[in-house]
Amino acid sequence: MTDGQGSIKSLIGRLFQAIAGIGGRRFRKILSWLRLTLVLAILAVTLSLIAAQLIGLKRSFVIEARSSLLDLVFTGNFNNWQFDQVIICRPADSPDPREAANPDAPCPDNIYEISKQTDYTIEWPDHSGVRLTLDPDGTLVVETGRDFPFLKASGKAGNPDREGEQVTPPGLPAGTLILVPAKAWFRNAALTFEGAATIGQDIRSGVRHYLHEGRWEARQTALFTWWLRQFTEVIKDGHLHHGVEVTVVDDKKIPVKVFGHVAPFLGGDLPAVFTVVALSEPGRTELRLGQFGLRDPAIVRPDLLDLASSSAIFVAAFAVLTILAALTQILSDLFARHGKGNAASRAKSEKELHD
Repeated sequence: MTDGQGSIKSLIGRLFQAIAGIGGRRFRKILSWLRLTLVLAILAVTLSLIAAQLIGLKRSFVIEARSSLLDLVFTGNFNNWQFDQVIICRPADSPDPREAANPDAPCPDNIYEISKQTDYTIEWPDHSGVRLTLDPDGTLVVETGRDFPFLKASGKAGNPDREGEQVTPPGLPAGTLILVPAKAWFRNAALTFEGAATIGQDIRSGVRHYLHEGRWEARQTALFTWWLRQFTEVIKDGHLHHGVEVTVVDDKKIPVKVFGHVAPFLGGDLPAVFTVVALSEPGRTELRLGQFGLRDPAIVRPDLLDLASSSAIFVAAFAVLTILAALTQILSDLFARHGKGNAASRAKSEKELHD
């Protein structure tokens, strides 16, 4: 044994003797209570994490994607779109598909009535549905009165008072196509929306419009600090694969309201796509992912591990409490061994005195 090790051992021995002088039993009792308190604190932190997951702190999903298809059902006050120039193709009152359509017309003129408008504003009423697609030349196509089976099942699409009736803006009956030339759309740039949204569609043979790429984030109120300051932190994220259909839904699998915008995608070597960004309202939300080959859509939601690993306060508190509990156990064991050693020494000394 080196001199340094001997001095450390001597110092520890004197420390335990001092503690024993103060009151060995009392100190052991204090260590036991401290260890029990720390174990209970660790248990309380763990239970609070489980409670936060079960009770459900409100979370939002953020989606950013490049797609050539977007389905919307509007609800809210931020659904007014302005265009410098549009071409409106309304379903004809007496269509005749047997007639040859003019190949130079923007829409088949044998089934549509075509008109051009400038400085055109559309105010989308609540529960009206549209489908946005992008042609290869960059023309944005807005189709009104679409019947979306998934969104309609949620009760958000269609007239809530008259089942089966589509809600459309005045003068734009169901099936109307609104064509926005690429240059006109670039001048107007982003179009904001508020309502239920599905980005992309379940890809299959012959489909021309679908989601090309994207990413998502799940953001939730910070664990243990939500009552002090209201901010969110990313607790889970991921990428959106080519050809997936994505919708933010609640725990009953009903689409929730999102706030977002769609804008021209400028740059890159992707084919004609637009950029979609959507932020869902806070709540018990999930991500619904439809993919070719899946019998049922995949549901993505954060779990306990995601919630724990994303909270720096939880990780720090758990680590500190665990270290303190381990230290109290070590001190208790050392003190117990030292006490046994002292007892054995005293017994030996007493025996020698008697002898």
